[in-house]
Amino acid sequence: MNSKSSSSEKFRSLVEAAIQTVPPLKLYDLEYQTGSALLRLFIINPETLTAEMPDCVRVDHALTEPLQADWIPEGITLEVSSPGIYRSLRTPWHFEMSVGRRIKLRVREPVIALNGKKDGKFFELMGYVKEFQGEAITLEIVEPALDSLKGHVISVPLENIQVANWEPVLDHQENILK
Repeated sequence: MNSKSSSSEKFRSLVEAAIQTVPPLKLYDLEYQTGSALLRLFIINPETLTAEMPDCVRVDHALTEPLQADWIPEGITLEVSSPGIYRSLRTPWHFEMSVGRRIKLRVREPVIALNGKKDGKFFELMGYVKEFQGEAITLEIVEPALDSLKGHVISVPLENIQVANWEPVLDHQENILK
């Protein structure tokens, strides 16, 4: 294990320990944007699958003392946030929490259309997570909207998922002029 990985794991452990003092919140993810000096912590209440502003403030306060001790160098900005409605899915836990949700994903190896047409290779899919099996998800496809895939249920290994995020259905009815 290199020192960068070791430092990252040590930092993650420190953050998780501090967040445990603010139940029921948990660390959802952390992100460091190289070159921007911004460190983002995404927190979540597992019961509501979100975090509100007071939750972020409580976590920020819980982290102040441990991080001032020796972890945040001068010039680094710490931001505590909810993962948002279009949250990234990176870990098995993220996919497990997404059962029943619509997600958008890009796969490393294409999903072949079920009708065998030569134009049937798809790298980007949208669908509902029907099940989480530890190393794969079962996805009911809603896009691409081709007869060969739409409505079919497929298994997608997590190792084949390059990037994924929630893709909520938003109700825009209130925006229609009457």
